[in-house]
Amino acid sequence: MRQHTQRKDLVRAGVTRFAMIFLMLQSILAALTSLKQMFVSGEWLNSPYSKKPEGEAIACIVFDNQFAQRAAEIVKVSEPLVRVLRLVDGDKTPMGYLYEAMDRAKESIKNYYKGDRLKFDPIWEIVDRRWNNQLHQPIHAAGYFLNPHFRFGGSYSDSNGEVMEGLSTCIERMVPDVEERDLIVSELQNYEGGRGKLFSSELARRGRTTQTPDAWWQNWGGNTPHLKKFALRVLCQPCNSSNYFSRPFELECNASGEGIGAILMQDKHPIAFESQKLWGGKRGYSIYEKVMLAIMHALAKYRQYLVGSKFVVKTDHNSLKHFINQRDLNDGQQKWVSKLQSYNFDIVYVKGKKNIVADALSRRLHLCFLGEIAADWKEWISVEYAKDKWASDIIDGTIGDDRYIVVNDLIIYKEKIVLIPGSRMKKKVLKAFHDIPLAGHPATSRLTNKFRNGLLGKGSKLNS
Repeated sequence: MRQHTQRKDLVRAGVTRFAMIFLMLQSILAALTSLKQMFVSGEWLNSPYSKKPEGEAIACIVFDNQFAQRAAEIVKVSEPLVRVLRLVDGDKTPMGYLYEAMDRAKESIKNYYKGDRLKFDPIWEIVDRRWNNQLHQPIHAAGYFLNPHFRFGGSYSDSNGEVMEGLSTCIERMVPDVEERDLIVSELQNYEGGRGKLFSSELARRGRTTQTPDAWWQNWGGNTPHLKKFALRVLCQPCNSSNYFSRPFELECNASGEGIGAILMQDKHPIAFESQKLWGGKRGYSIYEKVMLAIMHALAKYRQYLVGSKFVVKTDHNSLKHFINQRDLNDGQQKWVSKLQSYNFDIVYVKGKKNIVADALSRRLHLCFLGEIAADWKEWISVEYAKDKWASDIIDGTIGDDRYIVVNDLIIYKEKIVLIPGSRMKKKVLKAFHDIPLAGHPATSRLTNKFRNGLLGKGSKLNS
């Protein structure tokens, strides 16, 4: 498939469930013509998957014009909401922009349907329900008011008094001292009228559109010190759409001989994936140390999500539950223990067959390297699997053997890709590996040993 999509993945990772679905649907629409060409190509028609019910069903969906029309509508309607998510998760402090961004997103949806209330009203109700129940807070309205770009721009509106109500609520909640509240309210008049040496200066007026709201207040709010202090407190508040921090996180970690892998999850839904290849002396670590290295790498990677909250680390190495309480630790392990003190978590043991995704991520580079050797290697192996009863039963789950795992439709045994007896892939892959510059054109015996030990694992039987 990736040959027809210019090697682009259709499933694209997103931090939120909503963003992931949007990105995936957007990718499918962009590659729809190429996907149609793939489903009428000889490679697909000769593939065993084209005869399976799932393959036939997917082909029908791709050629269904109604699917394309509805998918395009979903993408167009969702795009303004995704822009809000990008604003929230971007580098710019979003608090002064979120209130206006949501209004603009709703107007974009209304304009897409050309003002037809029968079409845009149901979508507005969904957006309002999520906004009002989970996101809409007085601080967003206060941020909108204190953003000079909107307050002095032509689009500012508070026809129902919601903005001023939110501002007054924030002042009451965030400023306990009554006298200071009165000073803030008195200074609001200068801000609204653009009065004072600083507010009325040319630099301040131009800065309304060229500076971020917090930077603008920092530079030009000196004549209203109490309002400036309050405005900076409001505009510098963090705002993250990616997760709901009231719910616990889970971190699944694993390691292999080649790399480490981890998944950040919440409510059994994956939020982010991470994998890294092991280099140098780290390859000589024991598997115990490699898994611990995977945990430390994942904690550093997702620190912003995990610090300050209780979470669970899942691994298929039961002895790691007692790592922190061990006495005989080397210098490197003692450093790990000191870093772990800043986190509040429990290590939970899970069986290896339930930790498949993290395990596959730790081996991802191993598999990707084979993909670089020959573009069609996986298709050839899949065809051979389809002709072999044992391989087909392993993939379908008819044979339950914990020694074998299936990753991306490939059978893996002890970090080796399983080839069926008499496979033609041996000569094909060896030749491809010999021809790439990375191999250095080695002699046959050296090439075979290198391929056994490096790619398929020590003791791999290429003649099987």
